Amino acid sequence: MSLLEYFAFIKTLHLLFASLWTGGIILTVVINRALRRTMPATEATKTLGVIGRSIQKTMRYSLYLATVTGLLLLLTRGVAFTALFDPIFYTTRFGAFLLGKIISVLLVLSLLPLHSRLGEKIYKTNGGADYRRLRLGILLVGWATLGFTIVAIIAGTWLRLS
Repeated sequence: MSLLEYFAFIKTLHLLFASLWTGGIILTVVINRALRRTMPATEATKTLGVIGRSIQKTMRYSLYLATVTGLLLLLTRGVAFTALFDPIFYTTRFGAFLLGKIISVLLVLSLLPLHSRLGEKIYKTNGGADYRRLRLGILLVGWATLGFTIVAIIAGTWLRLS
């Protein structure tokens, strides 16, 4: 397998995994909005919790594999691992876009445990002030995760252009 074929293969996997992650987030947003229009709030939350837990592993593994294939793409492009720890590297156009992508992905990864904790807590509530507080928290974390995912996608596109 030539270097170009290897790069194309890893890039395809990277795009597939990133698409599964992003599609899963968008799917849950769409389902959430639809459920909220057709069910009482607590029932919609519990239903979305069941759906979320059923796709959680696939989504998370997709994100983890997108991260690993992203690192492989960097190595294939000739970016040494040591360059990632060199501040001068990030003064280049490529380095700046890569830093944006790295920060975005790290933020997404750091929000996952919080989202899971809030999801477990909200699933156990039956309404009231706790439910409203937890719902607001999980919505904010979910939207932040989607936002940082979009930033990572845009930064990845800019990497390709630089």
